[in-house]
Amino acid sequence: MISELAPKQKLINVLSSTRRCSYLLAAFLAPLLTVCSCVMIPIFTGLLYAGIGIGPAITFLMTAPAANIMAILFTASIISWKIAFARFIGTISITIVTGYIVAKTSWGRSVEGKYRVIINKRRDIEEIKLPLYEKLWNSLIMAGYLAKKMLPFILLGIGVVSYIQAYIPPQIIVKYLTGVQGIIMGAIIGVSMYTPTLVEVILVDALKHMGMSAPAALAFLIGGPMTSIPSMLGVSRIVGWRIDSIYAILAVIGAITIGLIYYILLRDLW
Repeated sequence: MISELAPKQKLINVLSSTRRCSYLLAAFLAPLLTVCSCVMIPIFTGLLYAGIGIGPAITFLMTAPAANIMAILFTASIISWKIAFARFIGTISITIVTGYIVAKTSWGRSVEGKYRVIINKRRDIEEIKLPLYEKLWNSLIMAGYLAKKMLPFILLGIGVVSYIQAYIPPQIIVKYLTGVQGIIMGAIIGVSMYTPTLVEVILVDALKHMGMSAPAALAFLIGGPMTSIPSMLGVSRIVGWRIDSIYAILAVIGAITIGLIYYILLRDLW
C-alpha cells in the first residue's frame, strides 16, 4: 500500500540518500511501527518502490524492530529504564551510520538506481490518475508478488533458527554471557536468532535472572531485533547478498560497540 498510495515525488525529495537529515527523519519515524525484523521486509520493499533512497530505507528497516516505542517502553518496565534509554540511543546511532555507509557503497547506489528506473517507468504510467480501487488492487498484487518471492526464504530461516535454539543448551549460553566476551556473544547470538518484537525483552529478562550481564543484555536487545537469519534471507531477495551482509555485519559491530561503551561506563548496572 505504501508503494501504491504514498506520494512518490515527496518521498524522494524528503527521504533521499543524498540528504543527511533524511537519515534522522527515517530513524525517528521508524519507532512508530511496532514490528519485528521479518514484518519490516515488505514495508522496506514498499518504501524502495515508493522512491526512498537505499540509505534511509536501511535505517528504517533496522530501527523499527529494535527501537519501536512499545519495545522501549516494555524494556523500561520489565528490565530497567537505563537499558531502555541506552537501547534507544544506541539503536538510532547504529542505524543512521549503517544507512549512510550502505548508501555510499557502489552496491547501494546500484540497487537505488535499479529501483529508480522502475519508479520512473511507473510514474509515466501513473500520469493517468487511477481510481482508489485500482490502486488497492495493485497493492494486493504487489503483496502476492512479495510473499512468493520472500516467504520460502523466511520460513527456511525460521526452521534453521528453531534447530539452533532447540539444540544449544541454555546453560552454555548463560555461562558465556558476562564480561567482554558476553557482549560479543550477546550481539552474535541476538542476530543469529529470530525473536518477534517484545519477545526479546522477556527472553533477556529470563537470562538476566540466570546471570546475564547488563552490557551483554544490551548488545542482545540491540543486535537481535535489528536483523535475524530469516529477515536476512528475505532482504537478500530485495537488495542482494552484498548489501544484506554489510548491514548485518554493521549491526553486530554496532551492538558490540554500544555494549562495550555501557560496560566501560556503567558495568553491570541495570
